[in-house]
Amino acid sequence: MSALWLLPYAWLELNVIAMSAALYWILYGLKAPLLIIPFTAVTVTLISGLIWFLKLSSLRDAAIFGDRFFDLRDALVSELELSGNDAFNELRREQTTARCRQLDVSTIKFKSSSALWLAGLPIFLLNIWIFQIDESPYVTAGRAREKAIEVRSGQVNKRLRDKLKNLTVELDEKQKDELNKAGVYKSIDKLKPSKELKKSLMQLADLEQRLQRLHDGIQPDPDLQEALKKFAAELKRSSAMQELGKMLATGKNAQSAAEFKKMKVGKATGQKLRDKLKKLLELKAASKRMPDDNSELIKNLSELSKSVSELEKESANSKDSELSKCESCGKVDDDLDKLAKLLKEQAARDGFKKKLAAMLQAAVDAQGNMLSNKMGPGGGKSGQGAGSAAQGNMDNKDKTGKSGYMSKLTGRKNSTGPGAKNTMDASLGQGVSRRETSDADRNFKYQLEEFFVRDDVPADMKNGVKKYFSELHAEKP
Repeated sequence: MSALWLLPYAWLELNVIAMSAALYWILYGLKAPLLIIPFTAVTVTLISGLIWFLKLSSLRDAAIFGDRFFDLRDALVSELELSGNDAFNELRREQTTARCRQLDVSTIKFKSSSALWLAGLPIFLLNIWIFQIDESPYVTAGRAREKAIEVRSGQVNKRLRDKLKNLTVELDEKQKDELNKAGVYKSIDKLKPSKELKKSLMQLADLEQRLQRLHDGIQPDPDLQEALKKFAAELKRSSAMQELGKMLATGKNAQSAAEFKKMKVGKATGQKLRDKLKKLLELKAASKRMPDDNSELIKNLSELSKSVSELEKESANSKDSELSKCESCGKVDDDLDKLAKLLKEQAARDGFKKKLAAMLQAAVDAQGNMLSNKMGPGGGKSGQGAGSAAQGNMDNKDKTGKSGYMSKLTGRKNSTGPGAKNTMDASLGQGVSRRETSDADRNFKYQLEEFFVRDDVPADMKNGVKKYFSELHAEKP
């Protein structure tokens, strides 16, 4: 059976489906792609073929139709149902064959619905207009903003990586291992350019939180700190030890460790050894005035005092020439090394914490750069907008010429990280849709209000964020 009768139905289906698909794109402010047409044509062809196959007539139905149309008096049906080679059937076949040869099959006309062809015509003309509708200006502006954010996030991430690399280059293996265990390196690797401001901020916030937790986990030993403070006070009472006392008092533990290293006897002999002994005796006297608080510093000082006492006895009972074979000198040097090592470890922890604070501040500054009021909506009048971001204008200078005015963002007290919670919850969207988004707008409003009531966010940053989103939403119809 011919499938020509399906053509008007396929014509109407093609236009309706193409229009529906195009309107879906138009409702989102996008230009309908012409690829919709061939895809729709293939779909309609498959559907029509399936319908034709399901409605395909059997031989009996065709015979019944032929008998009725050509008035053959059931000759075709009889040919299908009767069999045999007797004289009667031979005669019947000859007569049926002769009559069929006289028939003109072209006289069979297939009905074609003019109503369907006419119904599809205005839809076809409407489709011609629909496929010529350009993209919404709001979507175009949204794409420009996304592009600007992507470029800006790439630049911010690169600067942050470079800064963190410089800060970690002098760390020892143990400190680098701590960064690795805290997932800092993994978080740095995840910093990728993003078209979404929210996603970019979430990446930076994740890094910030990891640094914050590691930074907060490094706490000084209170007993050691108190002992160092008292020891420094005792050393400052001695004129010979006054400079060392000042170093310890101001937290210059690395320099203090170096001074203790200089006190080592080593291979000193004669008068040089006795001069070193004088300083060691001053050190012993200061340590003796220290209260016994069972801290590691007091234990080291106590052992050193005993070694110095032995050296003092040995020096008193020996001539200068005999001091070259000093038996207690090695013990004094070992105790001084222990004391210097203790101070070096403390200096390393203090230095590591300062490095982490600098890294943490760099992550906060990066978030400030992403929220800078220079990121105007679609490159509008708020700063240099998208254009400046694409050109790498990220120096954070406002109209007064101040630079880095957003670097004071330090987060809430007792929180896991500066601004981390708000950054992770921020809903900044990605473009303009013509659909109603009341729930998202309401959630966004609550989150934005929470940002503005934070007491640790600088006023300049609040004004910049407020201006950015005010102009962004002012563009909506």
